[in-house]
Amino acid sequence: MVKAVATVWTKYLKEDELNEVLAFFKTPAGQKFAQYQPRIIGESVRALQAMVCNCDADHGQ
Repeated sequence: MVKAVATVWTKYLKEDELNEVLAFFKTPAGQKFAQYQPRIIGESVRALQAMVCNCDADHGQ
């Protein structure tokens, strides 16, 4: 599982960039980001979905 995820990350980030990301996640801000990331993504997706639904409704009138 870890290898599969690592393969995806290495498609987009070079080794030095991955080391910087790792360093960030070791900071207090990085730890807080990691803790709240699932909630942030979930709320962001729901907000975008609501916006898209509202736009569709506006165009249908």
